[in-house]
Amino acid sequence: MNNIRRTYLATSLADSEQVIDVATSALLTGAALVTGFLFRYNSATTTYYWLRCEFNPGATNVMLKITKCVGGSFTDLAVLNLVPSLTYAANTYLRVRASVVGTQLAMKVWSAAGAEPAGWQLTATDTAITAAGATGLQSWLVAGNTNTLPVTALHKNYALRVDLANRFIDQWEPTFLPIRPGESASAARITASGLLRRLDQGVKPARSAPARFIPTTSPVAYWPLEDGQLVTEGTAAVGGEPMRPFVGTHPSGAVVTFAQWGRGELAPWLPDALSRTGSHGLAIVWAPVRMGATSQWCVDFMYRSGTDASDSTVDVNPSYLPGGALGWPQLTLLPDLQGVDVSMNGESEVGGTASTLFDGQPHHVRWFVWQDGTKVSWGVYVDGVGVNGGSTTGNMTVPPVTSIALAAAAQAGADIAQGHLAVWASNPNHPACVAAAFGNPGEPAATRVARLCAEEGIPVSVLPGYSEPMGPQPTAGVMDLLREAEAADMGVLYELGYGLAYRPREARYNTPTAMTIDLATYAVSGRSDNVLEPTYDDQGLRNEWTVSRVNGASATALDAAHQQRSGVYDDSEELSVASDGVLADHASWRVRLGTVDELREDTFPLDLAANPALVDGWLSCGVGSRILRTNPPAQYGADPLDRLVEGWSETIGPRSWLVQVNPSPAAAWDVGVVDVSREGSDGSTLNSAIPNATWGSFEIKSTAWNGPWTTVAADFPMLVKVGGEVMRVSTIGGTGSVQTAIVSQRGVNGVARAWPAGTPVDVYQAAVVAL
Repeated sequence: MNNIRRTYLATSLADSEQVIDVATSALLTGAALVTGFLFRYNSATTTYYWLRCEFNPGATNVMLKITKCVGGSFTDLAVLNLVPSLTYAANTYLRVRASVVGTQLAMKVWSAAGAEPAGWQLTATDTAITAAGATGLQSWLVAGNTNTLPVTALHKNYALRVDLANRFIDQWEPTFLPIRPGESASAARITASGLLRRLDQGVKPARSAPARFIPTTSPVAYWPLEDGQLVTEGTAAVGGEPMRPFVGTHPSGAVVTFAQWGRGELAPWLPDALSRTGSHGLAIVWAPVRMGATSQWCVDFMYRSGTDASDSTVDVNPSYLPGGALGWPQLTLLPDLQGVDVSMNGESEVGGTASTLFDGQPHHVRWFVWQDGTKVSWGVYVDGVGVNGGSTTGNMTVPPVTSIALAAAAQAGADIAQGHLAVWASNPNHPACVAAAFGNPGEPAATRVARLCAEEGIPVSVLPGYSEPMGPQPTAGVMDLLREAEAADMGVLYELGYGLAYRPREARYNTPTAMTIDLATYAVSGRSDNVLEPTYDDQGLRNEWTVSRVNGASATALDAAHQQRSGVYDDSEELSVASDGVLADHASWRVRLGTVDELREDTFPLDLAANPALVDGWLSCGVGSRILRTNPPAQYGADPLDRLVEGWSETIGPRSWLVQVNPSPAAAWDVGVVDVSREGSDGSTLNSAIPNATWGSFEIKSTAWNGPWTTVAADFPMLVKVGGEVMRVSTIGGTGSVQTAIVSQRGVNGVARAWPAGTPVDVYQAAVVAL
């Protein structure tokens, strides 16, 4: 009792699904019996996910829990206290299925004799444990159990599944072959693709950030007011009733004119919206609103004008509209006075000041009204900052919004741009609404990917790690926006399961090795005899980059020495980043990636049928995984072939399983780690020649800029690269600009030869500062 018992397979997987039939030997009393699946189990660190069933005592109900254990410390990520319509009995089996794919964890349980539920009953998202690990089972009889021992967790029909591909069928090609009169054989060739193909199909509707976000907040009504110049009314995104010009007599007696659709310039990241001016008379648009009885309501909109614009109002339930009354709630914007006034219940206006609202820039305005005892209170906010607040002097009950109008006064003045008018019977998340209005500037790329996918209902796993702060989100289709985030961050968007996954830039740095292939023992079949077919060419070579920011500045970086050797290979890119200050770093990093001096491979084969011991390693690989191939032929040198997986194709037959991996150099993404990595020497050279391939010392001449090399004993042994040879240095002596290095091993990388004075000397794999 109170001991955890586990059994696991001698395999290592990152993503998998497990299923088993489980029962208890008795109804539980006193305390529960817990049993479930281990995922990504690491015995050395006691780190894993535990997706489990709990058979409750004193009842016959079942609980589900998704738990993570990090270093022996447990945290419940999700709990389902009672599985609906399910009970357990002694020796009666339930079937449990659980899945961990990327950052998505899910499970369900049902009677083994019944039908499987269509969807998952419990899900969670977590980024704490990403490394591959063992799979298996773990059970626990909780302390306090009063059953007569032993109490047994019974298991049968265990299965472990790893999906090689999750695809949607794009095409069927049936064929029919006559065999004999009246009979034929039929077959169908099926073409299936992942989610990215579907998302790239056709021309997706372009929507702005607020138009994407506001409908997710459950408004009663919402009008983007992004309609084109030829419309006669504004379409409602939520609520059904369009925003239309007012026709009739206004209480002021002013002449009513028509608003101008699609001509109001709100912001560079938003489509043109509603435009109105009082120069041609009173302009009013309005719409009915279906809101039931409520104790509060909220009105949001975006607004841009200068101090020379006309006065304007937001009228709620005005008397000139159906069902309205005199003394209606009114918000008045006074550009020339920089004022924001509110009147309620026919009482005198309460004034407020908003100097920034009329500066010719886009702004978000919120008007929130709520029942406050026997009175009604309100607050008005510009970009999240309060500019007006108060309460009625007399008693009042908050009226539901039944109609709303936007009016521009009949006076000379510049245009007003207004859009994204929304009405709630609640007070939705204010900071989130403000951020959406401004296109979520500064939002990390990984966060934007997750948010966009949530708005579109796309399953996504986002790996942990820092990502690039983004500029304002433009009006575009979802795939354009996802690719924009990927480009700004230099992350990787790819397919995982039936959804997507995103690896942010930081998760690409110093990627641990997921799979090691020893080329000395690698078996070659007739299907994969082209194990090494490298190319040394200028594909991908870029030694000069110009990077610009959308609606911002630009910066250029180049490798002058490389251009002297190879000529100019230049390129450019426009990024949606939050600041011009990062452009030079982005350009420099792209130059680094474009000048990696290695043999290039379009693909390399992985024959799993001939090398079955590599199957587990491959099943834990994905886009961005690191594969190390050791012991290459002598002409490659001794360094292993270190590659990242950019993609792959698989061909599976009755006796064959061949993977063709599309790789890129992994070393380009290795960066320095504080207190671990060694800094480069920045210009050190041989002070005198190394006469032969066995000489055991050499003199280093350092630059005044970088100073002498370390002589601290704890820093040795150290790998040093002289020209094209890697040597193991045991000590360095001297404190001046010329020091003596003692070599304990020559030709660590398979190269050993004489080197003339002036040959470059540097730390092997010197630290690189990350982008």
